[in-house]
Amino acid sequence: NHNAGEDPLDTVEFKIFLRPGQLITVHDRPSSSVRGAQERLQREPKMLATRGVDGILHTIVDAVIDHYF
Repeated sequence: NHNAGEDPLDTVEFKIFLRPGQLITVHDRPSSSVRGAQERLQREPKMLATRGVDGILHTIVDAVIDHYF
């Protein structure tokens, strides 16, 4: 439910597939949360080795939640 007078939420539906060593997201529009995780991985390539794909998923989900606030 949305509060009257506030900006509408701009949502992007996406599916997540998590397998050992693989994280796949499928979405029909760009996701700033996924893009942010990709950019962070480019800046910090060791992040994948230290956090694993589940850590990358956590980064994406954390960004999604932060966007709601």
